Amino acid sequence: MKKLIIILCCISLWSCKMDLQNNDDKMQNVRFITNTDGRFLYCTCSDSQTMELLWDYPVKPGMEEWKQLQTNREMLDACQIPENILSSLSTKELAAVCLQYPLLITTMFSFNIPDNGIDVLFDEFNGIRELYKRDGGAAELLDLYNCQLKNCTLLKNENFSDLDKGSFVFLVYTLEYLLSRATDNYSEVLQSLVTGYEKQSKYHPIYFTSLSKNFFSRGHIIVKICDECLNEEQKNKIFGYSALTDKEMDLINTLSYLLIK
Repeated sequence: MKKLIIILCCISLWSCKMDLQNNDDKMQNVRFITNTDGRFLYCTCSDSQTMELLWDYPVKPGMEEWKQLQTNREMLDACQIPENILSSLSTKELAAVCLQYPLLITTMFSFNIPDNGIDVLFDEFNGIRELYKRDGGAAELLDLYNCQLKNCTLLKNENFSDLDKGSFVFLVYTLEYLLSRATDNYSEVLQSLVTGYEKQSKYHPIYFTSLSKNFFSRGHIIVKICDECLNEEQKNKIFGYSALTDKEMDLINTLSYLLIK
């Protein structure tokens, strides 16, 4: 039985070589980005994607300064990226900083309708607005999404804590939501989302307890490629996050595979 070996380092980046069950899962040069206390944030899949971030949020949950913030407005103000820093960050660095936005998860997943949470994120956070203004901004998120998918075997690794596994899963969901707002390269995005669906299906329902987020994101990209492929009733149900029937899920799957051929 093959083993998955993770080598932890004492610095904020730790790397591993993985000997996985399937050849299509094998990869090299994986880097796991952690925060200062070693908690998993996200992983990158090439040496070129590893970096010492030029900036980090000065006030974050867990800090005494954060506990002193009384209102949501104060929290939002504390999490904005200063304009001089925003303009100095590369697109790759900005994508990484956006994924560490302290209010990312609570903003994205506090609404019954995903589009509402995504809209609020774009309205409240200057980092994500800047990222999507830039050429290649969404492409950086797509690269990170593809890397998470290649590392799904971490979910079966006993050395990967339950808390880190939860963070991993929510990162996949978050990236899928963000990719639903892609403004170009739709076929490439859809191809990755289809891969994401196939990967998540292998780990459902133990780790990925819901596949509906992937259907939501694929629905958005399908409409951008072929608006007439879904009627208004179907769009309202998929984007309104109603419980999807097998018929509707089969439709999304059928359209996805047709459009990526």
